[in-house]
Amino acid sequence: MSLVKYKQPNLFKFGAFTAHSGIHLPDKIECDALTDRDWDCVAAWFARKIKFQAVVGIPSGGLKLARALEQYAHPDGHWHMLIVDDVLTTGKPMFEYRQKYPGVGVKGAVLFARIKNIPDWIQPRFVEQ
Repeated sequence: MSLVKYKQPNLFKFGAFTAHSGIHLPDKIECDALTDRDWDCVAAWFARKIKFQAVVGIPSGGLKLARALEQYAHPDGHWHMLIVDDVLTTGKPMFEYRQKYPGVGVKGAVLFARIKNIPDWIQPRFVEQ
């Protein structure tokens, strides 16, 4: 009987890469390498910084973070929808999701931001310099 070894993907991958947005990047941040415990840690950090009533994740990168953040929602607090994603590359999906919640206070959170001009309503955990 042979055991199949599972290779954990690397968080950072070097080499030419085309992002979901279509832009070309010199490397990739592979958030699929993060475990559920990693996402729980990231969620706890955001929960200390941002108060929100409900959370929605941008498919597919933001879904694990949204699930980890659900336990921190404050249903009776000041109304804020929290939109989350793993990596902010162009910001387009965040703005598209923001438009789905007119008249509602919206905040955003991302694990990594790869753009220089981060909108003030989006809180990144890490920023590419």
